[in-house]
Amino acid sequence: MLFHMLRAQMGDVAFKAALRDFYFQFAEKSARIEDLRRSPSAARKPPRAAAGPAEPAGIFRPVAELNRRSGVLPRIRGLPHAEGISHQWQDQAALDTFRMPVDLRIDTEGNPELKTVDVIGTESGFTVETFGRPKPGGIKIDPNNVILKGSTSLRARAAIARGEDLAEQGRFYDAVTQYQRALSIQPGRPLANFRMGEAFFYQKNYQAAANAFRESLQTVPEPSEKWTEVWSHIYLGEIFDLLGQRERAVNEYSKAKQPTTTPAALNKPPSAT
Repeated sequence: MLFHMLRAQMGDVAFKAALRDFYFQFAEKSARIEDLRRSPSAARKPPRAAAGPAEPAGIFRPVAELNRRSGVLPRIRGLPHAEGISHQWQDQAALDTFRMPVDLRIDTEGNPELKTVDVIGTESGFTVETFGRPKPGGIKIDPNNVILKGSTSLRARAAIARGEDLAEQGRFYDAVTQYQRALSIQPGRPLANFRMGEAFFYQKNYQAAANAFRESLQTVPEPSEKWTEVWSHIYLGEIFDLLGQRERAVNEYSKAKQPTTTPAALNKPPSAT
């Protein structure tokens, strides 16, 4: 997501050049986000920043929340055959150092209108005008999801990612702790339950693993995590095979081969082995 923000700021050509330079600079070495921020290529002023005071370094300070207070004040702008509407609201960013142009999409009675405003610091007030009257609830901040937002789903995914890193190191107990933290943030998250089932499976705690995989199947996953449904059944099948319950294992494998299963659902990301 951080790369996504950087790419939106720099443009495709500059972003690819910066990524290539960064790759060759740190080939076979450890690198952190801070190293990327200091990279000369990434520090170049991006095209979008030319219209305002935003600095590319600002995108390395992720936004925790984007809240909105909006008011719609009709005003005639003196334009022939057109009524202008001004909108006043505030974006509240989590950090004082945030500096970035933020896109807005305003759904009006006519065509949707796109605007860009410069958000600086924890609070930025601004006014924009449209030619059409906005629809109720028609103001969308960051419609293309360029900005990293601190949503519940993202916080849970961060905890899951930490657990995945620990599992790759064979620290399954610590990994389970992170998966449990993810579930406390977003109860029922299928990916958290699935990864927890994997950790128990590699610890040969098959009963706990089976319970976690079953729990993973209780909630409809996000589209990008749809594969957890198929692989939960596969793991359950493996567990029953290990326990000598072949009939129940075959039943789980059959569920994994349901007609609704798509090729994409079989693409399970790598995990600890």
